[in-house]
Amino acid sequence: MPLQAPLQLCTTVVGLHSRGSGLLMTTEGTLTGADGVVYATTTEGTFLRGAGGGEKLSVGRALASPTIPTTPPSATRRSATSQDQALMFRLSGDYNPLHADPQLATMVGFERPILHGLCTLGFATRHVVAQTCPGESERLLRVGGRFSSPCVPGEILETQMWYVDQRGQVVECGDGSSCATCPVCRRGGAMAKLAGYSAGACVCPAGCCGGGGGGGGGGDFHVQFRTRVK
Repeated sequence: MPLQAPLQLCTTVVGLHSRGSGLLMTTEGTLTGADGVVYATTTEGTFLRGAGGGEKLSVGRALASPTIPTTPPSATRRSATSQDQALMFRLSGDYNPLHADPQLATMVGFERPILHGLCTLGFATRHVVAQTCPGESERLLRVGGRFSSPCVPGEILETQMWYVDQRGQVVECGDGSSCATCPVCRRGGAMAKLAGYSAGACVCPAGCCGGGGGGGGGGDFHVQFRTRVK
């Protein structure tokens, strides 16, 4: 994606579903450049409080909630957020006062301003990249998540990661030979999708290729992850 270029994001509502006290609206978007190149696609679920008028509604596509494996994670990473993290993230263009105004934050039920959800997802994505493909963020093909609880600036974020197959089942490490046969390197499945690896790179927690000296296998792989406040 060019650093400086006119971009247009077009979104379409593709689903409306009753959820408790409101509606879950699903939208799909396409980010296109002036040259007609599609640089990214998005799928988003937004909860609309009080919408729906009490009627049960289920139309179109609904986003599936991610499931968290019950087994110990394959890898864990932590990062501390700064006290001014939300104020710094405002420079990206999100000026929602919920993240800066203590009085407003208290009015809506928080002790103080909370961190932007997209900033939390940024920490999680950085953890996944640092663990699986350090210095090669271009290998990240797709990432998604559900915001279920807030983070307050100054707290520590911990990301737990599991390598999973196409059914979302946790995959154990390979047979000790090479990336060409390692199920972790070759199978795909859940929240973060990364491009396949070649010789000299292994993402397995136990180093099935001898710490990165394996063969020339590959194939895209997926990482299920959960980021929480510690």
